[in-house]
This record gives sequence, structure tokens and C-alpha cells, in this order.
Amino acid sequence: MGLSCTLRGIVLSLFFVGVKYPQTNGKLEKFHDLYNIHRFRFGCLDDFVVWYNGRSYGALDLWEVETPDMAFVRRLWPEVWLGIAAKQFGW
Repeated sequence: MGLSCTLRGIVLSLFFVGVKYPQTNGKLEKFHDLYNIHRFRFGCLDDFVVWYNGRSYGALDLWEVETPDMAFVRRLWPEVWLGIAAKQFGW
């Protein structure tokens, strides 16, 4: 049994980052760094994640003060919106 199969059973996913592709690694490191600094301010990890995704971020649209949550919603494909509507309205 491979590592990917084992991870599927515990709700984790394995993804590979390309060689010399520090963007993804840097984002994860920054997340953990900020969590270690600010975790005493939050009751649980979920509260921290809501705060983390609700703050403005320099790589996003600064003119609109776009947050990671807003960027995620903006980039969803129309098919995803249709699926959400279908679930919500029982189509």
C-alpha cells in the first residue's frame, strides 16, 4: 500500500512541489510561522484560519483590498458555482 492510499484514509493529501519552486514551500512556512506567533490570540486552529484568510495580502489586488478568501471565490470555475447551487437548492 502506497503513501497516497494511507493519506486518503486520514483526510490528508500528498502533493509534490517542483524542484526550485519555493512559492508553495514559502507559503506553508509563513503560515506556520504566523500561527506560532499568533496562536495564543485564538481559541482554536479554525479561528486562526478564519483570521489568516480574512486579512489582506500583498500579492493579491491591493486596490480592492482583496483577501485570500475573496481571491478563492473569484477564481472558482462556473461549474463549481453550479454544483454549489445544485446542492443548496436540491436540483
